[in-house]
Amino acid sequence: MKFSILIFLLILSGFGCVSQDLQTGNEEVFVSEKNPQENQPIANLYYDHVFFATSSDGIAWSLGEEAIAEHASVPDLLVLDKPITDYPAQTIMSYFVDASPKKEGEDERVAFITSDNNGETWSDRVIVELDREDLLPVDPSVIQLEDGSLRLYFFDWNAGRARGQKKPNIIYTFYSALSTDGIHFTVEDASLLSDTLMTDPEVVLFEGSWIMYFARHEGDDRGIWVATSDDGIHFADERKVDIFQGIPGAMVHNDEVYLYGCDQGGIPFATSTNAFDFLSQNNSKPVLTVNGLLCDPSPAILPNGEFGLVLKRHIED
Repeated sequence: MKFSILIFLLILSGFGCVSQDLQTGNEEVFVSEKNPQENQPIANLYYDHVFFATSSDGIAWSLGEEAIAEHASVPDLLVLDKPITDYPAQTIMSYFVDASPKKEGEDERVAFITSDNNGETWSDRVIVELDREDLLPVDPSVIQLEDGSLRLYFFDWNAGRARGQKKPNIIYTFYSALSTDGIHFTVEDASLLSDTLMTDPEVVLFEGSWIMYFARHEGDDRGIWVATSDDGIHFADERKVDIFQGIPGAMVHNDEVYLYGCDQGGIPFATSTNAFDFLSQNNSKPVLTVNGLLCDPSPAILPNGEFGLVLKRHIED
């Protein structure tokens, strides 16, 4: 089944990886290699792949021809300021939803890859481990704290499953978790809760405050939202960012927040001097376009001073 109009409409609605698993009508059927007689569904997430792009100004982008991670979605980009275990300072890390287990009918998970040459080549993926088996982390956003440890923000996909089963009184939750090695994470607490569907947290530190951008998907609330925190764990004071739709990717550069999203035209770009009020850039035209689905951008400044961007493309064989 090739890329469909319905998937495009889902992206216009602002869904990230979650929507693709909720839309069971769009699932492929795969005969499991473990149990050939047992048909296993593969959601479209399996056909997402992570690509890497570079830019000198954050507007004109050069997109790599080959995926840096196959069967992967909703990537996040991080450049280490300080070393952490086996990874020296200036290592580029990309965390993402690893969809490769879905071929065997198993749950997706979070993994990461690294680069030590400004994204020219990337390592094999490393699987993230969480100390809470009752949570299923997706949509990762990772930041490095002053002590060098990494904080992971994620959406608990178990709520998404409950939505697909039409269970009542669902609470959608973002969590934060800490790690001293980038692999093993210990959950700190719930960071934000909602009774309407929200996904894809993206956190930056701006002028002494923690800023979380995320996507809502229901009714008039649909779009990109922002919440704030003093401690980096508990977020509140949500408000809508009226600039564009899609899944937010953000970074701080030159005392401004650079915000990227996604829509049917590609990747839009806006900036803000206060983290809440944004102005469209590039004459309101997308800064990156390709044929087909392109979404979930995450930017960072690379060690060589260029801009880097990871994002997903949906490619079905």
